[in-house]
Amino acid sequence: MSELDKDIREEYKKHGSLFKTAKKMGTTIDYVIGIVGNEKVEEQPDSTTCKFDGFGDPAKHKFFVARSLAKDVWDNARPEVADARAKYEAGTHNMGTGRDGPWVLLYMFPQAIVTPRPNYFTPTIEG
Repeated sequence: MSELDKDIREEYKKHGSLFKTAKKMGTTIDYVIGIVGNEKVEEQPDSTTCKFDGFGDPAKHKFFVARSLAKDVWDNARPEVADARAKYEAGTHNMGTGRDGPWVLLYMFPQAIVTPRPNYFTPTIEG
């Protein structure tokens, strides 16, 4: 087996996608199929499997603000979410999201340099 074939097998094991493997390795899908054949790839966790009990990576807990089920819309009136939005608009924090199973997680990261974003969450009406 050539080095390319070994690399193709390793790449394919990462995600189980023929297309991604072919693109990454600069070859055709047919060539990848010829190498991996009908190999089974370990099942990737589905979107309902929590890796960290639904609260995300413990290393980011100090930045955690709120969580919501991915199928739901954020309740922006929740005090912690409203506070996070205000801090983002004030430019003192950056906002980020993550995922743990069915949960979407909201994080706030303090900024060293204040960069105000007034009315960022306020829709504008153009006339």
